[in-house]
Amino acid sequence: MGCFIIGIISLYYFTKRQLHIKNSLIRIEIFNHKGFTFHTLAIMFLQMTTLGYGLLLPTFVQIGLKQSATDAGIVLLPGAIVGAVFAPIGGLILDRLGAKKPIILGLCGSFIATFCFLFFFENLTYQSCILFYFIYSLGIGLIVGNTMTSAMSYLPKNLQADGNATLQTLMQLSGGIGTSITATILAFVQQETNLYDGTIRGALFVLIFLMFNINIVILSQYFAFKGGKKNEF
Repeated sequence: MGCFIIGIISLYYFTKRQLHIKNSLIRIEIFNHKGFTFHTLAIMFLQMTTLGYGLLLPTFVQIGLKQSATDAGIVLLPGAIVGAVFAPIGGLILDRLGAKKPIILGLCGSFIATFCFLFFFENLTYQSCILFYFIYSLGIGLIVGNTMTSAMSYLPKNLQADGNATLQTLMQLSGGIGTSITATILAFVQQETNLYDGTIRGALFVLIFLMFNINIVILSQYFAFKGGKKNEF
């Protein structure tokens, strides 16, 4: 908690200084552009969700579904492949139809997958975990690259380098936060009871947290596309 408070105070003074010096390290005025700001927020919560899944599913499969360590690792593989494949496909859709349509399609996929994890939680099997994460990753492949491209389009050219650096940094930070929160929830619940029951209950709480994140992503994307004038791709 002490480190967290020091970090917040440091961030406040860093931001204040950047606004008042001539050669700032990061030009904070990038956040005056609402489209960029909300797209960045969406990317952050999406990273938190994705890395949360990356920690949750292998743990749940191995302890909750009593599968082998190999099976726990493989559960993410089909989703990882489809996410990588659909990233360039999403770019092709952007070139033809703009960023909004592939992002909306991807949001539908990620929301449906997370909803299915929750709705069918008591009857989840190894195969259903693979399937639902596959659908989630398909959506992510359509969202991430297109959101980054769309975010940059809301910034004037002289701010795009600052915007890209900030976006990349916040992606790494939010991914770490998502992993930490997921691990904390699982560990906290596991301590209250035996490992098996604690993992099952903890997984449910983590999925609720991930669903909350997805809803924040959807709202952020909605406000991002109302964020003002865009540059041409």
